[in-house]
Amino acid sequence: MKNSLGKMKARHRIGNEIHDLKKQIIEVAERNERYKAREVFSKAKNTTVDPRALAIFQHASELVGIDEPKAEIIKLLTQGASTQEKMNLVSIVGSGGMGKTTLANQVYQDLKGKFKCRAFLSISRNPDMMNILRTILSEVSGQRYADTEAGSIQQLIIKITDFLVDKSFMAILYFIRWYKKQWSNVCCQVHVDAK
Repeated sequence: MKNSLGKMKARHRIGNEIHDLKKQIIEVAERNERYKAREVFSKAKNTTVDPRALAIFQHASELVGIDEPKAEIIKLLTQGASTQEKMNLVSIVGSGGMGKTTLANQVYQDLKGKFKCRAFLSISRNPDMMNILRTILSEVSGQRYADTEAGSIQQLIIKITDFLVDKSFMAILYFIRWYKKQWSNVCCQVHVDAK
């Protein structure tokens, strides 16, 4: 008797919870209809977030086995600093999910205070070189992106190069394999007069 009474109370409680959930679903559907939220989301077709980009927000204390590769990359990036070497370039490669983005972010966080100018950005699978260069100019110069005049790709490269004359800078671009050839050309032109 006691057992069946307990089951009945549990079923009644579950029934009430289901009823409350249905009520909430109906309210959300009504709000959705009222504010046409679905239309806003469906119009944003060009806006995509690469799920791999979320890795940069992982806290360093949660990472295992990152200290040694991080120290090695920092050493590679800073070893030319005393010899006035113009540019150090390090590639982090590996299979998906290996922690490349997280490693790059940790290196960036450790080194960013040592450079007057810096940029950290993701290159998408369908990169827009104009957008990439405007973002780099915005980040290294401290200008708002909207204030960076577009012009041509060559004009943006000249602006970046002019801004970086006699300044130390660090740029971390991840997922660059999609645009390797074009970036090599830009990289060669930008680093000529910078420290």
